[in-house]
Amino acid sequence: MIQFIIDHKWYILVLSEVGFWIAFLLFLWLRYWFEARGQLLCLYIAIINQLLTIPLAVVDYMYFGQATWFHLIVIAIYIYAIFRGPIDMRKIDKYIQKVAWEIKNKTPFRYSRSSQTNSSTYYRYFKRKKFYMHVTLFISVSTTCIITPYHYPVHLIFLWAILLFIEGSKSISKYTRRH
Repeated sequence: MIQFIIDHKWYILVLSEVGFWIAFLLFLWLRYWFEARGQLLCLYIAIINQLLTIPLAVVDYMYFGQATWFHLIVIAIYIYAIFRGPIDMRKIDKYIQKVAWEIKNKTPFRYSRSSQTNSSTYYRYFKRKKFYMHVTLFISVSTTCIITPYHYPVHLIFLWAILLFIEGSKSISKYTRRH
């Protein structure tokens, strides 16, 4: 079984990504077309499908004992999913909502954040979200530095940890203000 996974890891990775996007688009379509709670199953399938690439990379690493291009591609997929993915998903969400409402000849519900964007609560939420993305990136890069056979400058990771601590204290602070 492991040999089959190793031999077909690229096919499995591509099929996993295609399956994720199909499940996500199906989730959005069900969300706006039927307006029911049944679409959550598609969302759970999409999330679980995306998380299955981690064990695939771990099995590949345990088999070969070193980091390969496959691992870099998996890390790149997760970096995209953390930083750029939510932006693209919101765009797709708005597009699917627009198409579904046009087909149904209904007026779309528009949620305005204008009252919320000026508040410090929303700004703190935004800062915390950026901090969590930064922590995820820091952990993934640190883990990559540990498992690869190359020697990385420890002082840069230490400096990054200090900057991460400063950013975290700012994001948790009650008195954070916009400039």
